[in-house]
Amino acid sequence: MNGEADAMSLDGGFVYIAGMCGLVPVLAENYNTPKPNCENTAEEGYFAVAVVKSSSDLTWDNLKGKKSCHTAVGRTAGWNIPMGLLYSKINHCRFDEFFSGGCAPGSEKNSSLCKLCMGPSPNLCEPNNKEGYYGYTGAFRCLVEKGDVAFVKHQTVLQNTEGKNPDAWAKNLNKEDYKLLCLDGSRKSVQEFANCHLARAPNHAVVARKDKADCVQTLLLDQQRMFGSSVTDCSSNFCLFESKTKDLLFRDDTVCLAKLHDRNTYEKYLGEEYVKAVTNLRKCSTSPLLEACTFHRA
Repeated sequence: MNGEADAMSLDGGFVYIAGMCGLVPVLAENYNTPKPNCENTAEEGYFAVAVVKSSSDLTWDNLKGKKSCHTAVGRTAGWNIPMGLLYSKINHCRFDEFFSGGCAPGSEKNSSLCKLCMGPSPNLCEPNNKEGYYGYTGAFRCLVEKGDVAFVKHQTVLQNTEGKNPDAWAKNLNKEDYKLLCLDGSRKSVQEFANCHLARAPNHAVVARKDKADCVQTLLLDQQRMFGSSVTDCSSNFCLFESKTKDLLFRDDTVCLAKLHDRNTYEKYLGEEYVKAVTNLRKCSTSPLLEACTFHRA
């Protein structure tokens, strides 16, 4: 907004805030589209899911008093979608009272939703990679080590089990030890996300100021042709979609950045259903930036 950066890649929840503050979506992250068609075809999105341990008896209907793990306050799969659904059920914003404890990076430090966070200090419960339980992988790790339920994307369990994550906490995990919670009160295997999810979420997107949008799109498309998925050795070469720090510039499972064509406003990109859900959840917003931008637009 201040012109100090030209572009940034954001979760859908932050695309909403960015849009309210005058920024526009420029490109979308694609995770599954085959490469020849990737750049010209923006995907519909991914699934937001609730994950529990198979050994528990938890369902969507008996989460009250349990310990929750979230990617961060304001993010799509980890907060906006599950808390929007919960808000419509309990009709108040006191989520820290609904759950007995949790880790939702970005919460007030004295909140019970910072109680499970691992830090280390002084980064405890901060909404960035310095908090060990931040993001998709962090929220799943929180479930593995401390929590009862994690709100993540549908690929998270599959990307961190069966030896796919070599970190000490994850290397011996099995996907069969986790279940998805369905909104009808049933549970399904983590592979059955298409039939057991909370909602479809918009993919992460690159946003920019309106006057820089065309320039940013051209630059990033040129960069991905040189440093995108075609680079095979990321240990000695720069890779746009892979980094030592998890999901640094873009999500590490990004295949390409795709053109949005006519979905070039935050409302069109996010879709009416998601915008409505986030707008309803604004009653619970603690974002001073969103409040400032909303006031300015009024």
